[in-house]
Amino acid sequence: MLPMAVTRENIGKVREATGKSFEAWVTWLDSIGARGMPHKEIAERIGKTGEASMWWAQTITVAYEQEIGRRVPGQNCDGDFSVSVNKTFWRSSHDVFAAWVEFNADLDRVDGVSVVDEPNVTETEKWYYWRVRLSDGSQVTAGMNKTSGEKCQLGIGHEKLNTERMIEPARAFWKQRIAQFGDVLSPDGK
Repeated sequence: MLPMAVTRENIGKVREATGKSFEAWVTWLDSIGARGMPHKEIAERIGKTGEASMWWAQTITVAYEQEIGRRVPGQNCDGDFSVSVNKTFWRSSHDVFAAWVEFNADLDRVDGVSVVDEPNVTETEKWYYWRVRLSDGSQVTAGMNKTSGEKCQLGIGHEKLNTERMIEPARAFWKQRIAQFGDVLSPDGK
C-alpha cells in the first residue's frame, strides 16, 4: 500500500511514529540539502537515520515535497495523480474478493471513462489483485491482503490520473462503488 494521504490533519502522526515532529524533519531535511535531492534519495536518507521505518520515510518525503512546493496532495513523484479508497468488511478475504470480482464483471466504464480490457485478476501468496486499464491512460487496482480471519480490508487505488482536478471525481466514484458493493455483500450492514 502507498503511504497515507498526507494532510495537515494527519501529519501529527509522524511524531507518534518517529518521535520527531514533521517540522523537525523539515529542518533536518533542509540541513542536508534535500531540496535538491530526488524523492528516492530523500526517503533513503530518512530511513538510514533509524528513526523511521521505510513506510514512514516515504510519508515524510511526500509531505516534505508538498511543503517545498515540489508536488501537490495526490500527486506522485512522477507527476501523475492518484487517489485511494478503503473499506473494511467483516467477512473472509477470499469471499469478499470473489464477490468483488463478480460485482465488477460487467464494469465497462469508470466515471464515464471506458474500460480498455477485461479485468486482470491475480493473486500471490499474500495478496489478491483486480486491475483494469482505462481509455484515458489511468488504471485501477483493487487489492486485498489474504487473511485467515473474518475481517479484511479492500483497498482501491486509481492511478495515473492526468490532472489534480480528476482526484475528487475519482474518489467520489470509488467511494460510491465500494459502498454499493458493501450493500450487495452485506445487506444487513455488517
